[in-house]
Amino acid sequence: MKINTNIPALQTNAVLNKNNKLAISVMQKLSTGVKINSAKDDAAGLAITNTMKMQIRGLNLASQNAMDAISLLQTADGALSEIQAMMQRLREMAVNSANDVLTADDRNKLQIEADQLLQEISDTVTRTEFNNIKMLNGEAGRLSTSNTIPASAINGGANAVTVSAVTAGFKPGQLQYTIERVGLPATAAFTPPTAVSTDMQFTINGELVQLLAGDSADQVLDKIRTAGATAGIGMQVDTSGNIVLLTNKAGSRQFIEVAENGNGPLSAIGWSPVSVAGSDALISNVLFVNNNGLIDADFNATMSVSADGNRIYVGGADDQRLQLDVQLTASQGLFYLKDGSVVDAAGNIIAGSISPLNMAADIGNTGGLIVQVGPNKGMETEILIPKVSLEALNLDGLSLQTILEASASIRKLDNAVSQISVIRGRLGAYQNRMEYTVNNLGAAAYNLDAARSRLEDTDMAYAMSEYTRLNILNQAGISILAQANQRPQMVLSLMR
Repeated sequence: MKINTNIPALQTNAVLNKNNKLAISVMQKLSTGVKINSAKDDAAGLAITNTMKMQIRGLNLASQNAMDAISLLQTADGALSEIQAMMQRLREMAVNSANDVLTADDRNKLQIEADQLLQEISDTVTRTEFNNIKMLNGEAGRLSTSNTIPASAINGGANAVTVSAVTAGFKPGQLQYTIERVGLPATAAFTPPTAVSTDMQFTINGELVQLLAGDSADQVLDKIRTAGATAGIGMQVDTSGNIVLLTNKAGSRQFIEVAENGNGPLSAIGWSPVSVAGSDALISNVLFVNNNGLIDADFNATMSVSADGNRIYVGGADDQRLQLDVQLTASQGLFYLKDGSVVDAAGNIIAGSISPLNMAADIGNTGGLIVQVGPNKGMETEILIPKVSLEALNLDGLSLQTILEASASIRKLDNAVSQISVIRGRLGAYQNRMEYTVNNLGAAAYNLDAARSRLEDTDMAYAMSEYTRLNILNQAGISILAQANQRPQMVLSLMR
């Protein structure tokens, strides 16, 4: 027997220390509820759970982003709802104004209210913001545009062809087209009478002109000028002394109608009833080329071109529409005709000609509002809210002053309401998508958190059982250590 080195005691002490360390580790897991408290507990598990935590927090923030986007979309939709309600009221007034029972004074009162509603629509577009982000003035749209035109296209003149509106569904690329004609106003010329021999009356675009026997030529001109101004028609006297009536706006829907009304035929002053219309702007040879430099056959196959005065619409399949405002005038105020002639404001052909203008509108993809809807790079959704200004809705300068203008306004308002409905439908689709995104992110975060929990969280029942086992072993070890320390004393019995 040896007394210098107590081997059993050393062995028991080593086992006791090991069990004690294990018990301390289990106690830490029980007290924190986490079984990976340091890298030594599970190095691989620590790396995996940290990655999972990063993803979970990213998913939760992405869900918050999507909910913020829903709030933004609801704000925009609320504003558009009010704009649409104002358009409905404008249409009611346009229908009311397109009625011969009303007087010019009645229409003036309708126009006053219409102007206020139009101003409020414009102000609503400007004021609608979410977190200082303007949503309806085009800043939340996707597309930027630029126009290219040969520098020599107009000799000494200036051009102004602008893309005033592009729908969100329009693809990026280049629209190539040829401008063949700028919209012209309606023009009618008459020889003025030197004197009026009998009382008579007639209308110019529904506005009554009353001539009295004995009225001088100047008085006739003043009465015609006054009625024309109310009807949106200008009047001038050309070099031959003829009265020239000219609509203030261009387009095929701009009419000049001179009709007999009441006593005395127009022939009494040398005039005849007349109805003339202006002409729309016109483009041809339209071709769309996508970003890859290839002709977009699908778009070109479904593309349509229509005009309203100097405003041209180019549309393809679905919600792809581009709006061009064409104002091509030389420095002398001349108009360009399809046949190459140049005419003045009265429609008189002037010597000289220019060639059709080959132009292109570059539609860029500058990005709309980006919503990060995932924890990693590239997991994003783009929200496109097109411009809804009066110009983009073709409501700028809306007039109810005459029956013709009121009728044209009904059509314009129908188109504008339809356009707003399309935009609201798109916003609603975005909202539905975002709501599904929030649900999906919640499910992903839940499942990933469950996976992290299985790796990181302490199984309290198992840990408690393990702690009890180790505690018993520690108590037994201490008892055995005490007995092992007593073993060397047995040597004393041999020495008695």
